[in-house]
Amino acid sequence: MVDTQVTRPVECAQYKRRVVIPTTTAKPTLRELREAKALTKGQFAAMCGITLSGVSRLENPDRVNGRRPSWNLVKKMAEVLDVDTDTLASCWGIIPPDLVSHIDPAAMRAALTATPTGG
Repeated sequence: MVDTQVTRPVECAQYKRRVVIPTTTAKPTLRELREAKALTKGQFAAMCGITLSGVSRLENPDRVNGRRPSWNLVKKMAEVLDVDTDTLASCWGIIPPDLVSHIDPAAMRAALTATPTGG
């Protein structure tokens, strides 16, 4: 399997320039966004009002202790990182509350349980 690398420009307000973040996924990770702003985990935790271990759990959602943030925390982190909430919510596959009412539950269940086809 070939692993292609995708680059995404990210605004870095602190340095008034665009930073290109290399990644192997189409969606950004919290760590990539935090590092693009040149914030340590401790600085980011303090700015968001969460613990250092909380940041670690959020940056590693696939681990056993990984967590998904509340929508209020997503909004706060997006403000700190200067990104839109939808971009940040995509790190954890969170659907913004304003879109939830537009989703057909039966269609969502069918999509989540569908077996991917080879292609």
